[in-house]
Amino acid sequence: MATFLQVEALRRRARDHQGFLKALADRAEALGVLVLRQGHVGTHTRRTYDPEEFSGFALVDPVAPVVFLNAREHPSRQVFTLAHELAHVWRGEGGLEGGLEEEARDEVEVWADHVAAELLMPEEEFRAAWNGHLPPLEAAREASRRFFVSPRAALERAFRLELVHREGYMEALEALRKTAPPRPRKGGGDFWKTLVVQNSPAFVREVRRAALEGEVDAKDVAFLLNVDLRTAWAFLEGKGVPT
Repeated sequence: MATFLQVEALRRRARDHQGFLKALADRAEALGVLVLRQGHVGTHTRRTYDPEEFSGFALVDPVAPVVFLNAREHPSRQVFTLAHELAHVWRGEGGLEGGLEEEARDEVEVWADHVAAELLMPEEEFRAAWNGHLPPLEAAREASRRFFVSPRAALERAFRLELVHREGYMEALEALRKTAPPRPRKGGGDFWKTLVVQNSPAFVREVRRAALEGEVDAKDVAFLLNVDLRTAWAFLEGKGVPT
């Protein structure tokens, strides 16, 4: 997975969590996995997805596998969820991801967590980067910035690798729970860019190609992208074409 996804190269080029998330999602799409990032139900912006209920899921299909990310999560957490769901795709078995706070997890979910942790924070590199001279909380935040994951994921990785004692782990975990990162705000931003991200750039490009070649009409485009007919016509005229 690390080889195909080029994780190390993507991490070197990224400037922040958001940039790394986009780069990793784009790379997954280049490999044939559709990545949808949505924070609300269809066009109902007030019906947001609750990160406490789910972080993402994977629909495994030999032709068009799909990973769905809850965009109401902070980008740093979406990174881990994306890696977790991609592990499901590689395994050929889908699943629903409730995030790192979930207690009851079956064997496959635990396996996917381990794969995601190794993919994003390779053991040898993580051990070398972990600053044991800092308090666990500060060390986790430092590792979070280096590997573009959440401080919680970095702390969990350090604990599993026995770089942090249980007492320090529990204290840092409690502190992180009290200072959770802000979730993306509702609304705002570029409508067309949001439309592309919500529906998968690869899927949006394919819908536009099919429409321009006469395989589907404007009504089909409106249905497939969950927009009204006027927006579908604007899209076919060149608005919101993903690069």
